[in-house]
This record gives sequence, C-alpha cells and structure tokens, in this order.
Amino acid sequence: MESEKTDLPRDAVRVSYTRLPFAREEEEIGVDTPLSRSSRAGVSSVQPMPERSRFALSGATLLSLVSLARVALQFAAIPLLARLLGPYPYGLMAVAMPVILVAMQVSDFGLSSLLIRQRNRADEDTGFWIGTVISLFVSVALIGIAWFVGERIHPEAGPVILGMVAMPWLTLAMAVPLARLTRENRLGIIALGDMAGAVLGLGVAIYGALADWGVWCLVAQQLVLLLARALTYLIATRYSPRFAFDRLRFRELFAGGASLTGSNLFATASRSLDNLLVGVLIGPRPAGAYTMTYQFVRLPDTVIGGPIFLSLTGRFARSTDASDAAEPAESAGVLFATKLRSLAFVIVPAMVGLALLAEPVVALLLGPQWAGADKILAALCGAGLFLALGTVNLAVTTGIGAYRLRAVQSAVQFVAVLAAVAIGAMWDVVIVGWAVSAAYALQFAWAAMAVSRRLGASSLAPLTALAMPTLGAAALIASVLAARAFIDLDMGPIADIALFGTIGAAAYVATIVITRRRAIKQDLADIMALLK
Repeated sequence: MESEKTDLPRDAVRVSYTRLPFAREEEEIGVDTPLSRSSRAGVSSVQPMPERSRFALSGATLLSLVSLARVALQFAAIPLLARLLGPYPYGLMAVAMPVILVAMQVSDFGLSSLLIRQRNRADEDTGFWIGTVISLFVSVALIGIAWFVGERIHPEAGPVILGMVAMPWLTLAMAVPLARLTRENRLGIIALGDMAGAVLGLGVAIYGALADWGVWCLVAQQLVLLLARALTYLIATRYSPRFAFDRLRFRELFAGGASLTGSNLFATASRSLDNLLVGVLIGPRPAGAYTMTYQFVRLPDTVIGGPIFLSLTGRFARSTDASDAAEPAESAGVLFATKLRSLAFVIVPAMVGLALLAEPVVALLLGPQWAGADKILAALCGAGLFLALGTVNLAVTTGIGAYRLRAVQSAVQFVAVLAAVAIGAMWDVVIVGWAVSAAYALQFAWAAMAVSRRLGASSLAPLTALAMPTLGAAALIASVLAARAFIDLDMGPIADIALFGTIGAAAYVATIVITRRRAIKQDLADIMALLK
C-alpha cells in the first residue's frame, strides 16, 4: 500500500460473508458541530502522527499480506464447510447476521473511528462508558428482535440471533484499543488479531461442521473470531477503562458518535440487508447460495480494500491539511483519477474473469449441493467490482473531511440496494444478483463524479480513467467466449479455469499494452505504488 502514514482505519476483518462495521465518517469540515468547535478551539485537536514511517510501511504491508492469507485460509476451508453444511445453515445466518451487524455498529457508536483523533485519556474513558450504556439497550433490543424473528419470520433464525448477542459487547471492547493501534500505526498488531481470529474461528467452524453442529458452527466461528481480536488488541494496548466521565467530553463525543453511527448504519445496511431480504422474500436456501457466492465477489475488497483505504485516506488527509503545503485542487483530482484507474487495472480482469468462469469455480469449490449457484455468482460479480472500486471514493471523502458527502453516498447506496432486492425478488435470486450489481454500478458512477467535483476536477474524469480497463475487459470477454466455443475438451474445472483464465489474462494484458504503450511504464509504476 502507500507508504505514508494514515489517520483513519477501515474495517479490515470480515465475518464469513460480510464486513464487520468500522466505517469512518465524522462531521464535514466547515460544519459547525460540537466536535469541530472544540477542535478549532484546541480542546481536542488532531495531534501529529509519531514518526514511524518504517513501521507504518511494514505494518501496512503485513496487514495486506495477512488479509490475503486469511482469505486464502477461508477459501481453503470453504469446500469442506460447503459440502458438510449445504446452503441452508448459510441461509439462516443470512437472516440473522444483518441484525447483529447493525447492533455491532450501534455499540461501537463510531468510537473506533472518533477516538483516533482524540489522544486524551478522558475521551477514551468517557467514550467507553457511553458505549456501555448504549450496548445495554442494544442487548435488550436484540432479545426482542430475536423473539420477533423467531415468531414472524423463521423459527430457527431467532435462536441464532440470541446466540450472537455477545458480539456487540466484543465490538465495544475493542473500540478504544483499535483506535489507539491505528493512531499509533501499529498495524502489525491489527494484522496479528485478524489472523488469530481467522485461524481460531475457522478451526472451530470446521470442528463444529464435522461434529454436526449445523448453523451453530458458523455462530461459534463469529464469536471466536471477535473474541480473539478483542483479546489481542486489549493485551497489546493494556487498556482498561477507568470510572471517569467528563461532561464536556460527553457532549462532544456523543454528537460526533451519533453522526458517525447514523452514516455507518446506512453503509452496513446496504452491504447486508440484501442477504436478509433474500432470506425473507425467497427463502433460506436461496439466501444461503446468495450469501456464499457473495464471499467470492468480495474477495478483492477483502484482500486489498482495507489497506488501500488506509493509505489513500492518509494521503488525501495530508493534501488538505492546512499545516502542510496543500496540493492544488486540480492535482488532487488527477491523483483521484490515477488511483482509481490503477485499482481498476487489477480489479476489473479479476471480477470479469470470475463471472466468465463461475461454473467451473462453483463446481470445484462447492460441489453438487450448490447447483445453480454459478448463475448467482456471475450476476453478483458486478457488485463485487464496483464495491471494490468504491474504496477509492470512500478513502477520498474521509481523507478530505467530506463526511456529509460520504453519509449521503452511503444513504444512496442503501436505497439503491434495497430497491434492487425488492425488484429482483419478484422473479428469483439470480435476478436479485443482477439488480444489486446494477445498483452498485450506478451508485459508484454517481459517487465518483461527486467526489471529482468536490476536488475541483471534471465530473467525467473518474469515468474516463476507467476507459482502458473497460477496453481490456472487452477483449478478455471476447477471447474467453471464443475459446470456450471452439475448445470443448471436458477436462474438468481445474483445467478449465487454468486454460481459459490464461487466455483471458493474455488478451487483457495485450490489449492494455497495445493501447497504452506510451504510458504503460507509468501505469505499472502507479499500480505498484498503490499495491506497495
């Protein structure tokens, strides 16, 4: 990733099919809020990051490598879990997990983001006790929601929600330590917690699947994953809350946390509500197939999205810091378009290739119980593509302090995904996948143009930056479709993936090299800088 130090993290850990919520929004710069007033008055201003550039580089690299290792480990276990469990348990989790994710977001109350900028111990302790009171109400609400879901929606989903009622408390426990680690650029500790949670969680899940626990092995996986992370962060930071409460800090933190939480809830709902609605409107089994295939399309975002967000947020934050030599608006706009194109060069062929090879991928990894899931996977690849590219939009809006713009973008994404699922559910789960992909594409295009305008550049600049990756994708599609039409050796899924994947990759690279021959060296340098 970019080697510069950063101020804000992004949620780097995912539960089995969706992201844990640690999104980063606060009040927009220039908006008169209690937190912004105190910052201007010097009460709780942003302190300069410690000089740890060497550690920041190794930490970010380690975090990215751990993300890759964690995903590799998870996908290595998928064939076993998928064959042992089948779609139904994943469908139950699809109904229950969105409720838990919202509860976790409320319990966090934006503290894991808000406290990054607050070095005062009084802020940490006051924030923790705010979160504690909120988590008590969240626990009571979860019990009521579990009863309602069990009675009105699905009898087996209610107990699953109750089984995960401790997860919001674990989220709260790691909020202050996570903020400390991010503020100090101790990304290696975050990576260690990620890996420990992933390994232990998957171990429990596999054991439970072999022991015929059913859906409860997936519940245990989530609990162990969060517990391992929380313990790692708490031990590393040695944080223990004091019985202290500052009224002035309370007003500031509550105002900022409420703003963050409202925005984050929209983002969380848009990323998980589709699973819930598919389970409610179509049924647990289709929801299980939808949830499982969604893991595949989230792969690029899971591996490199978090570290890229870290690096780009800090880059754009420094470009607008009044204490630095601020970059001209035009330069920031060019930087935005360049980073977007660099990420697209990597993400576009991966997602287009996955869509074209969905059938052998599903056959190889999931087995016969998941027949038909390949069509859902192909339909959702567009969602994975634009979700990953949207990382750049989120990083820029966070870095430049455009928190209100990011909140609006999250709200638009939520409404678009909700409408897509409602419309697609009138037919079947495959149409839901195509509708969700279209919703993410439209939201991404609008958000990218809005960000570009905010940076003082042309609104069409980000879309123009995607022209070359799009042309390469067209060549990839044409070559793979032609090869599959003329080559039918029935060699099995592994051979199909290797052969047609190689043909498509060669066509993509050749197209980019030919059309960008004068700028290919700079493109490669930009890609390496992004993924450094």
